[in-house]
Amino acid sequence: MTSRKPCINVTTATYSGKELSPLHYGLSAEGYDIDTILEGHDKLMWITKIKNNRKVWIRYSTPNRMVHEQHKEDSENKETNELENTCHGDGTGETLQEVVHDEKMEIPVAVCMPTVPIVMKPVVEEKKLTAYNMFLTYRLHELKKEYSSTGVVKSNKEVFGDVVAQWKTMNKKSEEYASIMKKAEEFSKFNKP
Repeated sequence: MTSRKPCINVTTATYSGKELSPLHYGLSAEGYDIDTILEGHDKLMWITKIKNNRKVWIRYSTPNRMVHEQHKEDSENKETNELENTCHGDGTGETLQEVVHDEKMEIPVAVCMPTVPIVMKPVVEEKKLTAYNMFLTYRLHELKKEYSSTGVVKSNKEVFGDVVAQWKTMNKKSEEYASIMKKAEEFSKFNKP
């Protein structure tokens, strides 16, 4: 006997009742449009998305709201004018929702709700090239070139395994290692990703 029951909105789909998503109530994602948001059994919001060519429920997290603070100035009139300018006078499309006074620090805080979503791109640090990374990059390039010229057929995984084996067996104090690393440094200067 199976403990799965047919869904209310799509009879071909089934549910167990143990799901945290709206599927817990017998509501299959297949019966809704993409980007439909419903509350699940766990009291969190769920959205329908496509995964593996099927509609599924995915936990939906709301975007963070921006909060702007204004520090205490000498004159309160100047503070009020600056708060108004910060939230709706600078053309960013933000509207002033409320001004909260923090009693502990006596700093007025303006809470602004952006009408246009602001997307911040993550700061990507430049990849630090270690001796291992330089060696791998250089030797992979060299071995692929060598194998293709001699007609040896190897997969990328096999070539990578050969390079790692070379790194492990190589004496790091030898002249051969020093010459390879010198070539690898020159190679990495001209072949940055």
